[in-house]
Amino acid sequence: MSRKLLTKTLRLYAGYSAIVIVITSLLFYFFLKNLYQEEVHEHLHQEYIAMLPSLKTLRTNELTQWNQHNSSVQLIRSKTDNRIQQTFAAHYFNQAEQEYVPYQVLDSPIPIQGQWYILRIKASLLENEDLIESIVFGFALLLVLLLGGIILITQLVSAKLWRPFYHTIRGLEHYEINQNTDIQLIPTTVEEFQRLNTTVKLLIQKNKEIFNDQRQFVENAAHELQTPIAILNSQLNLLAQTSDLTEEQAQLIDQMERSNQRFNHLNKNLLLLSKLASESSEKEWVNFSQLIQQYVELFEDQFAFHSITCEVKTTVDLRLFAHRFSLESLVENLLSNALKHNETNGRITIELTQQQCTISNSGNNNALDPLLIFQRFQRATSSSTGTGLGLAIVEKIVHQHDWSIHYSFQHTLHHFSIHFEE
Repeated sequence: MSRKLLTKTLRLYAGYSAIVIVITSLLFYFFLKNLYQEEVHEHLHQEYIAMLPSLKTLRTNELTQWNQHNSSVQLIRSKTDNRIQQTFAAHYFNQAEQEYVPYQVLDSPIPIQGQWYILRIKASLLENEDLIESIVFGFALLLVLLLGGIILITQLVSAKLWRPFYHTIRGLEHYEINQNTDIQLIPTTVEEFQRLNTTVKLLIQKNKEIFNDQRQFVENAAHELQTPIAILNSQLNLLAQTSDLTEEQAQLIDQMERSNQRFNHLNKNLLLLSKLASESSEKEWVNFSQLIQQYVELFEDQFAFHSITCEVKTTVDLRLFAHRFSLESLVENLLSNALKHNETNGRITIELTQQQCTISNSGNNNALDPLLIFQRFQRATSSSTGTGLGLAIVEKIVHQHDWSIHYSFQHTLHHFSIHFEE
């Protein structure tokens, strides 16, 4: 599945941003938590030092009252000989919150009237945990907004920066070398796109020169061949009228005339392809229904000579916005193809609707290769007398008008269907 380069880049940005936000937020959380725990430990130690003078005058009979007035500081009778001050984390039930709350606790041994007690100083971490979480959440939100803003700005800026590139791509997609138009490129200050535009212009110019040279060569060659073809044809006709011809000589002349006619037909088709490639005439509304009927009437004598029946099935008056010359060539080549590759007592059916035109013909009982029949110089059989350009011309005309053509073989009939795009 293909995606635009900008989309792929933004997806990488988004993935990288998500990883950065998660890792940074966790590191920031543990950093704040560790920093706060150190602050609490320092606070507990300072509070312990501040309480030492008052504890020196405290009596054992005052401990109960002293503990009642100090919820966060207690004196507990020591049950061990451990005389080391220690700090640890613990959870105690909080009456106000009605839940166990995390505390940082400092235990320090204190002698009172010859007996050892533990001075326990507690500092609640609940509010500070909430504060740390709020800070981390705010920090993560800030990162999300910052990176989201960067991605959004990148998308907007990139869309503007890449506009000349996409404009060039669209121009190349719709550019036709046979049209006398130049691709319009947007001026840009981006060096890479400037190089792209320059390269595209040079490439188009070179291809146009090559195309024009090839077209000119084909036209010149075809025109030059018309004269010797005509001379050869007239000389063969004169030779055929010689009175003392033998039967073998007459057969050779007949074969030469057929070859010359085929050569002449091939030459005309090459000229036609060249003209189609450089078609620059304006399109017009053409009555396609009438055009088909006209060409069916033109082919009537040939249909009758080969005992072929031709039926036109249509109830529509179809008009197409197209090049008239191209449509005439299209119909002529399709009917000529249906005639050449038919059989004696065969049939041709033309079905015309608003959406498509289908020309069906009997003939070879085997389906043709749909991948080859529209290629130039492809023939249905090796013995075919055609030039192999008829269907190539048809496909060229169809694509020239942004239509589509399909071949199928059903019920012993070969079907060529042209679908007109709406």
